[in-house]
Amino acid sequence: IKRIAFDDYHKSWCEIATTKATESRKDPMPVPYPHLKALYDGLEKEDLQEEIEEQDKEFNYIMYGAFKKGRKARVTLDKKLARINRMKNCYIMDKPLEASTSVTQDLPTRTKPVQPNSNTQDEEMCDKEVDSLVGWTAQLNLDELEGD
Repeated sequence: IKRIAFDDYHKSWCEIATTKATESRKDPMPVPYPHLKALYDGLEKEDLQEEIEEQDKEFNYIMYGAFKKGRKARVTLDKKLARINRMKNCYIMDKPLEASTSVTQDLPTRTKPVQPNSNTQDEEMCDKEVDSLVGWTAQLNLDELEGD
């Protein structure tokens, strides 16, 4: 087993092939990197490492986009407080709304206040309903029901 350059390998297989490659497929290096041909022919370890790093950067740029923006500078406490005060001025009113505004005057008001039912009243109503259901079921005629 002996090592040969990729160009020699590719050339020999192109001669052996029964069908000829089209012009667009004759280039053995489909991706045009500046030093890619040297990778196939053999590079020194440092040069190879540099080329790998360049390709890795290009891959990351293509896959994940460019993130060259540095982190924002740390916001100081004074800047945070100033921003909070600006937001307070925008969103919080200095004085409360008056009771008689045009919006509240147009709204209908209830004439009779609703009083909440006490628990005892609810229980009494439920008991009456249960008693009436028990009385109704007792009056049912089983013969008529089975006949249907």
